[in-house]
Amino acid sequence: MYLWWNPFLPNLPKLRSNAGMSFSRAIAQVGLLFALSGCTVPPAEIEKNIKDEFSKDDIELESVKCPADIKRKDGATFECTGQSDLGDDFTVEVKLTDNQGSFKWELVGKIVKFSVIEDHVKELGAPADIKCGKGKGKFIAVKGTKVKCKAGGEELVVKFTSDDAKFEVVEGKRQPPPPT
Repeated sequence: MYLWWNPFLPNLPKLRSNAGMSFSRAIAQVGLLFALSGCTVPPAEIEKNIKDEFSKDDIELESVKCPADIKRKDGATFECTGQSDLGDDFTVEVKLTDNQGSFKWELVGKIVKFSVIEDHVKELGAPADIKCGKGKGKFIAVKGTKVKCKAGGEELVVKFTSDDAKFEVVEGKRQPPPPT
């Protein structure tokens, strides 16, 4: 078995060269595999980081998906998409900060507390017993996100009109503000 490794056996030149070529090819292929895998950013690492950071803010995500073919290049940008546990779709902008795959990311939209919506709708004249949304008290708000609120037996729908957390009541009756 080790005969092909012995360079002093003159009667086996074919065996030595073939075995040596196979070994060289195997080393080259493994090296090429490592080189190619090091050229792109592993999406699973970024997806896990995004999920972990949202989780720290009490927001659970159903999914996050980043592209698999991003080259490791300082300054490269790309988008990952996801869906919250409440069913809201969102986008995260990712930027590579060096050639080794370090990155930073930013949510396109805002993380909003349901209580902020409740307070705003109360200012519009809704009853004090208003309750908006479901979940842990926070959610991801992007343009088009709708949140249901219940106020005094009535259902209101609040819709976000931009990615910077501006919203309006789009369904349901707004009570006139109390007289001052």
